[in-house]
Amino acid sequence: MARQRWLEIAAIFAALGGALWLVKLGFVAAASGGENAAIATCYLGGWAFMCVGSTWAGTRLALHRPVVVLAILVLLSPLLVFVSYTLIDALAQPSLGQLGPAWFEAEAGIIVTGLIWLLLGLAALRWSRLGRSRVGQT
Repeated sequence: MARQRWLEIAAIFAALGGALWLVKLGFVAAASGGENAAIATCYLGGWAFMCVGSTWAGTRLALHRPVVVLAILVLLSPLLVFVSYTLIDALAQPSLGQLGPAWFEAEAGIIVTGLIWLLLGLAALRWSRLGRSRVGQT
C-alpha cells in the first residue's frame, strides 16, 4: 500500500514541477528576458519536483517487484526528466522559437516540457487514484 500512496505523491510532484516551469515563463516575460531570483527558483524547483515526480514511473514499473528492483528503477527515474527535456528542447526551439519575443526561443523547450510534465503528472495522479480505488474494492 505504501507504493500505491507514493504513486499519488510522485504524480503531484511531477505536475507541480511542470507548473513551476510554466510559472517561470511569466517571470521571464515580466523581466523581458532578464534573470532574477524568481526565475531561478522556478527553474531549479521545477527540475527538483520533476525529478521526484519521475519516480512515479519507476515505482509503477516495480509496483509488485522486490525492493531491490524498486530502488534501481527509482534511482534511474530522474533520467526521464533530463532525456525528455533534451529531446523536447531540440524539437521546440527550432519549431516554436520564432513565434515570440527574442527570449522565447531559449524558453520554448522549457514551456513545452513544463506543459507535458504538468499533464503527465495530472494523468498519473488520476491513474494512481483509480488504481487505489480498485485495490480497495478487492
